[in-house]
Amino acid sequence: MLRLLFVFLFLVGCGGNESPQVVTGVRTTTMMITAPEFYDDGTELYYEDISHYKVSYGTDPSNLYLSYDVTGLLFDFTEQTGVTWYVVVQTVDVYGNVSEMSNVKVLAF
Repeated sequence: MLRLLFVFLFLVGCGGNESPQVVTGVRTTTMMITAPEFYDDGTELYYEDISHYKVSYGTDPSNLYLSYDVTGLLFDFTEQTGVTWYVVVQTVDVYGNVSEMSNVKVLAF
């Protein structure tokens, strides 16, 4: 299996004096993915070869039981407040290869 490298996940802060969107019991944070540039064998990975990103998350870093697919580099993560969430991203290329998990981001809403 060909493994993709260098998937990073970043939180994107609010600009200026804006406050994050907050609804009672729910909070939304915008997250940004840095697309990988190479396969693990050093072959260049072109942006058009990326099919989508798989975002996995859960309340335990060893059990990321929820997931969904995103196609862009920015996505909103909306979940209930008062819970700590652990989030990782994997790149899926057009050939079906899936990368290793990104670094884990901890979101404490």
